Amino acid sequence: MSIAATVLIPTHNHGRLLEYSIGSALGQTVSEIEVFVVGDGVDDATRELVLEMARRDARVRFFDFPKGPRHGEIHRHAALAEARGRIVCYLSDDDVWLPGHLEAMSAWLREADFAHAVPLNVGVDGSVEVFYGHLGNSVTREWMLGTWNFIPLSNGGHTLELYRRLPEGWRTTPPGTATDLFMWRQILAVDGVRAMSGDRATALHFPSPHREAWSIEQRAGEVEAWSRRAREAGFEQVLTRHVMDQLLRARFDAEVRAGQAAESARVERERGEAVLLAEREVRGEEMRGLREQLAAAERSLQALLADGSERCDAAAAEVERMRATITWKMRDRLVRIPGVAGIVRAVAKQVSEPRDP
Repeated sequence: MSIAATVLIPTHNHGRLLEYSIGSALGQTVSEIEVFVVGDGVDDATRELVLEMARRDARVRFFDFPKGPRHGEIHRHAALAEARGRIVCYLSDDDVWLPGHLEAMSAWLREADFAHAVPLNVGVDGSVEVFYGHLGNSVTREWMLGTWNFIPLSNGGHTLELYRRLPEGWRTTPPGTATDLFMWRQILAVDGVRAMSGDRATALHFPSPHREAWSIEQRAGEVEAWSRRAREAGFEQVLTRHVMDQLLRARFDAEVRAGQAAESARVERERGEAVLLAEREVRGEEMRGLREQLAAAERSLQALLADGSERCDAAAAEVERMRATITWKMRDRLVRIPGVAGIVRAVAKQVSEPRDP
């Protein structure tokens, strides 16, 4: 029998939650699958639960590894060496899929090497939040090559052929980087890789950091309730409408913010222009007064020189003083005002040209 998909579920200590994650994988509309549960130092309760599910369904296979570095990524690589599916899809041990998830992923991965379903986060209050991003957008890819990730592990998948082409595959992730993002980066760095963002919401992600204070019983109760809803007829359509509503609201909010920003910029620009015009008028008056003072001083000096007056030295000194205290003192400030620089140069030239005795 050909295997349509290999489902890889890494686990460490979520015990009872595996009942729902594995159950959602076995309940897919695509039945020709193998489910690899990859244990990273699991406890006895988790081991017994997985072995019991494997006894009930031969498609489940348990890889019982001792605790490895970080989140046991090296164990995932070892398990995938035995994968037979055309595609590989990942499922966190505390998340669940809707029944059509593998069907959607199979379709997308006929056209792409890597794909993901619409990312949805379930809040502790029961709300559902859409994570925005699109692999067809160059900015999204650039951000993901940095520190940003919008694709939970349970939403991503790739062809087995692509995984075989990776230089290294799953390996211990450096500190400070999410393990799923580390893998997505490797994939996106492959030359010519075809990456696709899907248009269906088929996975529910329950972020563990938001539930650190919860008991395993609380978490199991939450996931069980959502698992029941996920199997209901028409639930995917409900999620789709919810996604569209959030996207439209986000688009409208973005356009409103852009319009407000443009209006603020226009008001600030007009205010700045008004201030500049007023400043030009004030500076123009100062310049006219300055020119009149310099012209009067020059006339006085020329008259004294023509009369041979003994006071010509004092008058010349006064002109020089005015040059120092008025013209040159104001010059640096005035030349920064548009349209004034030419006036200042003309005045400076006028007062600096030698006069005939």
